[in-house]
Amino acid sequence: MENEAGAAELNTDAEQASEVLLRLLARREHSYVELERKLKQRGFDPSVSRSVIDQAVSRGWQSDERFMQSFLQERIRQGDGPLKVRAAAQQRGVSNAEVDAALENVEIDWAQQCYEKLLRRFPDQVSQDAKDKNKRMRYLQQRGFSFEHIKSALNKQQETLAD
Repeated sequence: MENEAGAAELNTDAEQASEVLLRLLARREHSYVELERKLKQRGFDPSVSRSVIDQAVSRGWQSDERFMQSFLQERIRQGDGPLKVRAAAQQRGVSNAEVDAALENVEIDWAQQCYEKLLRRFPDQVSQDAKDKNKRMRYLQQRGFSFEHIKSALNKQQETLAD
């Protein structure tokens, strides 16, 4: 009898975890690690959580690749650079290989994205001195752009406003 009660309890936990998982996935894509963390926060046993998430993966309800594509598009829309996107994705538990694949497959000119971000923040100003140039560089670095992207954006702004 104890075994039956224990099995029923596990089944109930799995059903509850599955319901929570479906509600989470109905809102937006989540990475495997995010789902594990959220189910753990709600008090579900890690083995039950992994089992439920594995079922969702096998049914095609959860995919880290799909999550990464959705996440990448959102971050691009926000104007983030590739370094910031990479760090945020890794923080959410996406593997380096999946991040690399997503960044390689996205069709975006990161230097142009950097330039547009620079123009939104500093629309009509050309950097006059080293202090001002450093301020712009820090701003763009904090948004995840590489030195090459920043250099290209600053040069383009200099050329455009000089004309």
